Amino acid sequence: MRTATGTRPRRRTRTTDDYEHLATRSQAEGIPPLPLVGEPVSGVGDAGLAPAMTGLGVALHEEATLDLLADDLGIP
Repeated sequence: MRTATGTRPRRRTRTTDDYEHLATRSQAEGIPPLPLVGEPVSGVGDAGLAPAMTGLGVALHEEATLDLLADDLGIP
């Protein structure tokens, strides 16, 4: 998808696969887990995201997604 100016918007929503990958990687790297708090909401583009997050119960800082963001932007 491209905008009216011809640019592609970055992916704003992470997928269930992204979340599970990042949660697993954070654990493997020894990053202390953050408890997931609050009421679950349905994922806009991924119906499996909320159940996956509830199941793992781990919150992720946005910084944990830096490599995915860089990839979305085409930064090596």
